[in-house]
Amino acid sequence: MTHDLKSALIEEYTNERKPSDGEFYYKIRSYQGVFGPENPYFERRWWARLAAISTSTNKKDRLEQLFRHRKFAPAFDAFRYIPVLYSGMRLSVFNKIVSMRCLEVSVCE
Repeated sequence: MTHDLKSALIEEYTNERKPSDGEFYYKIRSYQGVFGPENPYFERRWWARLAAISTSTNKKDRLEQLFRHRKFAPAFDAFRYIPVLYSGMRLSVFNKIVSMRCLEVSVCE
């Protein structure tokens, strides 16, 4: 069984429940090639799922906003070895973090 086929089967079963914001972040970054091999097909599928379940606060826009900031994405990527930390992630509050303009405090260098 190829790696893509295994991924397809796993991804189909994840449709049974609504993924958390952290799971969206982790899966998209993973398929972007940050945490594993790059796979643009599955990356687009996760972006589409995120757009489909977004409520009044557009989580897709918040995640794109996070990726546009060059310091935030690497800071969140550092947690990849402790994936459980992504479980409490809420994309809907990211715009508030950015609007505070305290990037140095928010992201320790």
